[in-house]
Amino acid sequence: MNRSFGNNLYSTTNSRMSSAPATDWEDLRKQARQLENEIDTKLMSFSKLCSNYVARDHLSNHHGIDSPTTSTSSSFETMSIEVEKLLERLSDINKCMTDAIPTLLGPNTAATHTLQRHHEICQDYRREFERTKANIRNFQTREDLLINNNNNNSDMNSQGLSSRRQDYYLREMGHLNKNIL
Repeated sequence: MNRSFGNNLYSTTNSRMSSAPATDWEDLRKQARQLENEIDTKLMSFSKLCSNYVARDHLSNHHGIDSPTTSTSSSFETMSIEVEKLLERLSDINKCMTDAIPTLLGPNTAATHTLQRHHEICQDYRREFERTKANIRNFQTREDLLINNNNNNSDMNSQGLSSRRQDYYLREMGHLNKNIL
């Protein structure tokens, strides 16, 4: 009877030990999925913010409508930081999932495939985020250059110099606006 009790205790303890890593794995998977959903939502909002920034600038340049670029720029920075933090948290969870795989009992093929998929999703989100961020930064840089150049060209034109350079920059700005929108 003692022996049977001991075996039950061992099997209960052993089953607890084997279910704990599985529970940890499932908890990590749930956290990863939640973060992926949150990142997806934030990235869509981030892309819309960037599109709105470009559209507002296009309206202000071509139709004389004032645009609150300072608040948009501030929102861009804030949202950039938020997405970056979420991506970092997702990377950390993926690392924890990588560490948890050896603790799972049985074949790890499904878990390995799942982990690989979570890594791919994280990489895709990071690529999309970096691409969107680079696009808006490039747009801001070009916008600043064109504004500064237009100011310089106004000074040159008042001195009677050729406006070929200004025409070139205006064409370039038109091409950029077509490509970004």
